[in-house]
Amino acid sequence: MLKYLDSVELAKQYFLIIGRHLDLERKQADVANAIVYKKGDTLYLIDTGALPDFRQILLDKCALLQPVNRLILVNTHGHIDHVGNNIVIDQIEAFEKYHYISAHDLTLMQNNRNYFIQNFKNIMMFMAKGFNPEKRVDELLKFFEPVHANTQHLNVLESLPSHNITIGHIYWSGWKFDEGLYVLRSEGHTRGHVIVYLPEISHIHMGDETNGYCNLFHDCDHLKSLESHTKVLSMLNEGSIKSMTDGHSFQVYNQEQAKIKLEELINAHYVYENTLRGLLLKHSKGLTFKEIQYHLDRSEQLKSLAKTGNPNPIFNTLMVLSKLRDFGILPEGENLEKSLFKFQGFHSNRFND
Repeated sequence: MLKYLDSVELAKQYFLIIGRHLDLERKQADVANAIVYKKGDTLYLIDTGALPDFRQILLDKCALLQPVNRLILVNTHGHIDHVGNNIVIDQIEAFEKYHYISAHDLTLMQNNRNYFIQNFKNIMMFMAKGFNPEKRVDELLKFFEPVHANTQHLNVLESLPSHNITIGHIYWSGWKFDEGLYVLRSEGHTRGHVIVYLPEISHIHMGDETNGYCNLFHDCDHLKSLESHTKVLSMLNEGSIKSMTDGHSFQVYNQEQAKIKLEELINAHYVYENTLRGLLLKHSKGLTFKEIQYHLDRSEQLKSLAKTGNPNPIFNTLMVLSKLRDFGILPEGENLEKSLFKFQGFHSNRFND
C-alpha cells in the first residue's frame, strides 16, 4: 500500500511521487501526485504538489537525475494542491528553465482564494447556518502554506505552436515537447486543464480529470471530462497506453486496471446524471435543493458508485449544483434556500420512458 511521500519507479528515470487526500478533521492539505522524469538532457516535472516535505522529495528525485541542460515544469491545472511547490524550479540546476500552464488557469493558479470564494458563495445558501465563504476558504488555504505557485520562468501553453496530436487512431489538440512529452487539452476539471502523455513509456497522467464521475467547480465542463475518459479508454483498447496515473489515486494503473477505472467512471457519469434527471422529471413542479439532496442520499443506484476523490459536505453540494447547472437549471425564486429546481419548458415527453 503506497503512502504519502513514497515514490514509484514507472520506468528507468521516471518517478511518481505519492500525495495524500484532504483531511478536514486533522487540518491536513491534500497533496496531488507529481511526476519527475528525464529524457535525454531534459528534466520534466508534472505538477509539484504542496508543502515543504513534498518539495524535498521532489528535489531528492531531481538530484538523482542530474546532470540536465533543460528543465520543463508543466502544471496540469491551477488548483493549489498541484502548484504549491512550483518554486522548486529555482532550486534545481539547469541551464534553461521553463514553466507552463494553460492561460485559462493562470489567474486561478495565481489567486486560488478568489476562485474558491466564488465557488463557495454559490453554495452558501445551501450549507449550514453561519457558513461564511471567505472564512471557510481562508481556513482551508492555511493548510497548504507556504505556497509558491508563481515563478520567473512562467509562460502560458497557448504561446507555443499547437499540434494535432495523433496517438494510435485518437486525435488530440495540444503541444509537443520534442518526443519527451505530449500535453493534451482536456479542459474538463477546470477551464484550462491538461493531461500529459509520456510517449517513451506509453504512460498517461490524467491530472484531476479522473477525480470522479461529476465535476465540482464553476469553470468545469462535464462533457469534456467524459470525452477525455472515452478517448483514453479507446487508447487503452488500442494498446497506445500501457499504464495510467492521476492526481489523487495513489497507485499506478496497468492497462487492465486503467480500463476498469475509466469504464466505471463513464458508467457512473450516466448513472448519476440520469438518476438526477429522473428525480427532476418525477417531481416536475420542482424540488428544493435540500429535497434533491435527500433523494440522492437515499438512492440505491448512487450508493453503488465509487466514491469521489474528496467526499465531504462542501464538495458533495458543489457536485449537485454543478450538474444542475449542466442541465441548464437555475433556482427559481428570491429565497434560494426555498427556491425550486426544475426543467424549463417541461411537458409530457414520451422519450423519458
